[in-house]
Amino acid sequence: MKKSLLLLFTLLVSATLFAQESSINAPENVEARPIDDTAIQLIWSFVGNESTLSYNVYLEDTLLTNVADSTCIINGLTPETEYCFSVATVLSGVEHEKSEEVCATTFYTCPIPQNVKVNVALNDPNYGKKYKITCNWDAVENVDGYAVYISTQYYPEGMWMGNVTTTEFIIGSDVDGEMFFSVISICDAELGNSSDRSEEVGVILNEDIIDDFNAITAPENLTATAKSNSSIELTWDAVENAMSYFVYCNDVEIANITGTTYLVENLKANTEYCYTVTAMGVDTESDPSEEACVTTSGESLAENTSLFNIFPNPATDNLSIEANEEITEVNIYNIIGVNVYNEQCTNNNLNVNISDFNSGVYFVKVKTGNGETVKRFIKQ
Repeated sequence: MKKSLLLLFTLLVSATLFAQESSINAPENVEARPIDDTAIQLIWSFVGNESTLSYNVYLEDTLLTNVADSTCIINGLTPETEYCFSVATVLSGVEHEKSEEVCATTFYTCPIPQNVKVNVALNDPNYGKKYKITCNWDAVENVDGYAVYISTQYYPEGMWMGNVTTTEFIIGSDVDGEMFFSVISICDAELGNSSDRSEEVGVILNEDIIDDFNAITAPENLTATAKSNSSIELTWDAVENAMSYFVYCNDVEIANITGTTYLVENLKANTEYCYTVTAMGVDTESDPSEEACVTTSGESLAENTSLFNIFPNPATDNLSIEANEEITEVNIYNIIGVNVYNEQCTNNNLNVNISDFNSGVYFVKVKTGNGETVKRFIKQ
């Protein structure tokens, strides 16, 4: 009788435990939130407090991991990609119901600010501190702003100093010492999508060396290249601590830019132009660079298809020109308007040896008593 009662009790307990295990619900309130461009965090509500309870996390039908907590971070994902997850309860090694799928898209990669620079002005009369420190950097497209961090001997890990919407941050100090700046791009402030920190750029606040720090030298290797009959391209080497550059033509300022390349346009054809460039520091302009001069190419030509014929076209060694009236002068120009051939004549036909011409497009300008006409041919 006792054995029967014991067996009945065991069966009742087992049935109760089985009923409890089979009644465990799927996790509720499951959410997926992107953390950055390669990670998504999952969170959900606890199903119960059993010590043997855990959760299986699935990416679609693939089991990723088993966790005991009600949160999980999935790393190593691809930027700008949607991922869908579900979570199942596990009790005593037995998996129970899965939640509904939840989806989230990883952030796009937020670019790190580049070319961070720091300059210091000592005793600026328009600023109320001993040192006026200016940090600037290259703009990042389509951002909500930037976060600026400063590291010192007291805050070696870096301290957030504030957000700005421009590419410049100014701070003052009356204390000597070292200061390091780094910048973060904020691509989406609402979602929290931001970049990693830029490399730190440091400055030493010391009255004795500020003048040396702010010293600015003249740009070197200025080159002027004629790009057409009306434009010249200028290039030069970057100068350390330069905030911008002034471009001068015959000692007259024509531009103030931050880059090291400038295209001068709307110039006269076949005319010499001379240029110099200076570098601008925090409050000092450098001496001018060495002068660079160049001459624009000859006049541009518009094609006119009447009055004479040229053949063959394309041509290899010789070009024949025939007109229905007396030709007085023939000029040939290359594609950028440089005169490569000239001949005075008094007849209707002319053969020109073009065997030494470079391959490309040329223009023939024929002058007669009734005016000038231009045609194009190709030298093979």
